[in-house]
Amino acid sequence: MKQGTTQKELAQILGLTQATISLCFSQPEKVADETRRRVMEAARRYGYRPNLSARAMRNRRTDAIAVIESHLGYENSPAIDIIRGAADKANEVGRQLVFTRTATATFRSADRVQKFLLQLLADGVLMNFNVDVVPGVRDLLDAYWLPTIWMNSHLESDCVYPDDYQATFDLTRHLIALGHRRIIYVDVPVGPVVHYSRRERQRGYLGALMDAGLPGELVEIKTSSTTLDDEITRVARLMAGPPRVTAVVGYSMRPIFVCIRAATEVLGWKVPQQLSLAVTETEEEFIGLRVTTAVNPFFELGRVAVELLVQKCENPSVLLPPRKIPFRIHWGDSCVPPGEAEQSL
Repeated sequence: MKQGTTQKELAQILGLTQATISLCFSQPEKVADETRRRVMEAARRYGYRPNLSARAMRNRRTDAIAVIESHLGYENSPAIDIIRGAADKANEVGRQLVFTRTATATFRSADRVQKFLLQLLADGVLMNFNVDVVPGVRDLLDAYWLPTIWMNSHLESDCVYPDDYQATFDLTRHLIALGHRRIIYVDVPVGPVVHYSRRERQRGYLGALMDAGLPGELVEIKTSSTTLDDEITRVARLMAGPPRVTAVVGYSMRPIFVCIRAATEVLGWKVPQQLSLAVTETEEEFIGLRVTTAVNPFFELGRVAVELLVQKCENPSVLLPPRKIPFRIHWGDSCVPPGEAEQSL
């Protein structure tokens, strides 16, 4: 017998039906042990291999979930924790995770999208592709009835994202409760396309101050090496006042580091005694003291994304409401009540 035997030929050799051969590979628990042993030995001897692609097409299910992200890192969320969370949940529900990167240009035409999706052989897609996405990408995916969940994207349906608003609201409210009245929010300049999280974190900061009847100030800080010294001097003047700044909330640690240098190197302040710090980041920060950090819940986001996608695969026509995942706040040592001198200003 030639190598590469078909299922029909193997069934004839063993005197079994093709259905029995198929069950030995797809649902072996439904076949008697002796029959399954005979089939497996014959399959090895005659070179029979089940056609997994054909089976998937017949069943319209591959049990695979594809994670798609851009080949350009700045267009994605930080991937590692999202992927770990998605893989963890996929394993729980008996699915396999397939990871792929592609260029934005892939989504510029229906033909390229169709070819790309056919190559994936996945039941559904998790999109980690949230900045500079070509307009109409979502419509193209919907046109092929491919269940899709967008991760870290703020859409009207079929998405999961961190609750950025509540994160900075809680950090700012904590500083207000400690007695701070002059709190600034710092971020780095961004390009023409702004991720929704920047807007939401600013809103959370301003919302907490508004509830307390306090003014706010959004400060952009350039962190490039060519302008860093000038920025440190500028930020020091801003923090010295009047009125004097006693606390800073940061979108990330990059602008926070500039504030620390301005406070300690230019103004001679001590941190946190004379300047309290709070930040949103991907992990808890430690700079000689534990920084109070709202940690982005990317691991949990990945798990919830798979959970939603499984629901979407079962009923692709249903639009699922957005899911917000709360940040985990690590209360560190960087937030203390302002000193008596600061309170009197």
